[in-house]
Amino acid sequence: MEKEYHISIWLDIRKPKANGKFPVKLRVFTPNPRIQKLYNTEFEYSKNDFKSIWETLKPRLEYKEERNKISALELVANNIAEKIKPFSFTQFEKVLLHNKGAGSDVIQQYNYIIANLKKENRIKNSISYNSSLNSILTFVEKTKGRRPTKLHFSEITVEWLNQYENYRLNVLEGSRTTVGFYLRTLRAVFNSAIREKEIDKEIYPFGKYKYRIPTGRKVKKAFNIVQLNLLKNAQAKTPEQDKARDFWFLSFNCNGMNVKDIAELKFKNIDDDKIPYEKALPLIKN
Repeated sequence: MEKEYHISIWLDIRKPKANGKFPVKLRVFTPNPRIQKLYNTEFEYSKNDFKSIWETLKPRLEYKEERNKISALELVANNIAEKIKPFSFTQFEKVLLHNKGAGSDVIQQYNYIIANLKKENRIKNSISYNSSLNSILTFVEKTKGRRPTKLHFSEITVEWLNQYENYRLNVLEGSRTTVGFYLRTLRAVFNSAIREKEIDKEIYPFGKYKYRIPTGRKVKKAFNIVQLNLLKNAQAKTPEQDKARDFWFLSFNCNGMNVKDIAELKFKNIDDDKIPYEKALPLIKN
């Protein structure tokens, strides 16, 4: 039976580093499907040194310590892969790239999720997670005087979340909607870590009798006739502003026609002085 994966050490000579040496990569290959992935390591050597350290059967004494370090890395990678049945690059990377204790680090969990979203080409979602992370790191930096490199889930308590909310609302004069957006993302990171058994669910700070994420207040902001006339008669500073106002009033007069439908209008859609238009209602699921 053919092995599901093959792991080896490889010197990447495609592009030398600034010091003239080449990076050593951990190479993982699966024959079915044929996939090869290269993972960075801490090692870098010249071609001759790599040959003397790794490619020779009996390295000289001065090279044995380096060879043992590389062998240890290869052994760790093989031990990880042996436990994954069937072999999966996703599971392999999760274990390999997570340092000891990294699963309890909020920053690492955020970065892990962001990296996966980018791989799945879910760019908007990755940006949302990145914005939430930056907001949290900025808050910690302001309260502790330095930007953290690690933040344990256990540090994020109900009290911590209340302080964060107060900082966003009263110090930065932000909105409840923005606070809710960032903290719902943080809650999703907590849930992911619990689901993957990285942290204990007992430290979960959200929910009933704990911290409740604020929601935005729904305020109707309808223009009155005076405001509409001000907008209609205001002097636009650029042709683009003038055009945008025309589109807005067209949408307004068509009972809220969306911009996509306006963009697809043609002269043939005009019936005398009217534009027949049917707005689809959202489906209601029983």
